[in-house]
Amino acid sequence: MLRITVEMCPGGSDNNKRTLGVMEIANCGSSFSEEVGHYQYWISQCDKPNTKWKTGRVYNFLRKKYRFWHLIKVVLNDAIKEDMKFACEPVEDE
Repeated sequence: MLRITVEMCPGGSDNNKRTLGVMEIANCGSSFSEEVGHYQYWISQCDKPNTKWKTGRVYNFLRKKYRFWHLIKVVLNDAIKEDMKFACEPVEDE
C-alpha cells in the first residue's frame, strides 16, 4: 500500500505543520499478472485526513513500465476529473 500525506509547513518549519490530506492506494490483488496491477484508492477531505472524500479503482496499470508517481497521477486524474473543469480562471489577453 502507498500512503501519501500532504502537509503544510508554515515558514518551511516542521514546528507548526499540519496535515492537509491523505491518499492511500492499495493493490486489489485481483490481477494475476506481474505486468499489470489493479488498485483501489481513497482520498481524504481537505483538513480532515481521516474522512474519505473520494474513493475508486484503477484497472490495468502497467506497473512494470511506469513508476509510483505515474500511479499517483492516474489516481488523481480518476478522482478529480470532474472537479477540475473550473479549477483555473482563464487569463484575458493583454
